[in-house]
Amino acid sequence: MSVQVKRRRDTAANIAGFTPAQGELIVDTTNNRVIVGDGATVGGWAAPKLAGDAFTGPVAAPNLNNTYGLPSVASPAEWVHLGKFTAANSGMDLAIKIVDSNGFNAAPAQQRETYFRFLTSNGISVDANGFAGWGSFYSANTDTISPSVVVVANSPGVSATAFDIYYYSGSSYTGSGAFYTVESANNPAGWTHIGTASTTSPGATGSSTVQIAINTYEIQSPAIFNNSLSVNGALTVTSNLTQVAQGANGAAIQFQVIEQTVTLSGASTMASVPIPANCIVFAVGTRVLTAVTGAPSFGVGVSGNATQFGGALNIALGSTNYGIIGPTGIYAATNLIVTATSGSFTGGQLRLSMKIMLVPPSNS
Repeated sequence: MSVQVKRRRDTAANIAGFTPAQGELIVDTTNNRVIVGDGATVGGWAAPKLAGDAFTGPVAAPNLNNTYGLPSVASPAEWVHLGKFTAANSGMDLAIKIVDSNGFNAAPAQQRETYFRFLTSNGISVDANGFAGWGSFYSANTDTISPSVVVVANSPGVSATAFDIYYYSGSSYTGSGAFYTVESANNPAGWTHIGTASTTSPGATGSSTVQIAINTYEIQSPAIFNNSLSVNGALTVTSNLTQVAQGANGAAIQFQVIEQTVTLSGASTMASVPIPANCIVFAVGTRVLTAVTGAPSFGVGVSGNATQFGGALNIALGSTNYGIIGPTGIYAATNLIVTATSGSFTGGQLRLSMKIMLVPPSNS
């Protein structure tokens, strides 16, 4: 080479007190890296010299190349194979936002956003089923349908190197404008979009190659939630009281809905949040969030009446029951119990919803 170009250079300590001109390149002789000047920042911006170096400069907004359309699914509801996350079991992260609709029109009761997070194992730990990784999601919607997410690994346990992500909207339609976005801080090149739909479930129970993502909580509008309780790792959401009438001295008639998630195990499972004392209960509804296994059907009730709110209920994903009874006075806090018709539960998750009326007396 006949031409040699040299840049101004100095130690890191000296550069730290110097302001390079805009577009000027300074060589940091302490760390053997280039400093980029903007004419205003003292010390300039250090350009990373290796893939592992931290970048401390301003970060430009990402482009929309990580946004993908969802197939427009018609009745019956179908699973959508979003894509494949190729990643080692070394704490690789993945975040997906799904925007879909329960229909093709603009009705406000047909909109949903679901936020899914997945993290691969540290190469050693696995869950109770031997699956290496952890998936969970939450959703906000204006309909009454709960989604589901399933992760399928290409190999059992920590030997897995790729994870297929499946999404089930639970509705008859995903909508023609449905889409999802993908982000990963430490493995952005690991995502491959697939975007196909099928009526076949990718897996109903957890195993060393299948994980049913946990639905941590769900907010359904127009209800406004004013209270939340962390119960066994799930978020139980209690809606605002709706006051129908109130007397001059505080006596009132109020309605309330209390929802909670129940993970099933054994011959019966007691819900964490009981029916409150001193209320009138109208119904306890049920929705199957994760297919129930180990029992052919189940009942929802209380001690002494195991099917008060429904018996021989369907175990399939998405099954529902209204659980309506005649108005019944509850004078002491009463536990809800989910009981297997026969055998014992080996898996499954339900959402129970209590519909009650409160009649507090005068406070003065």
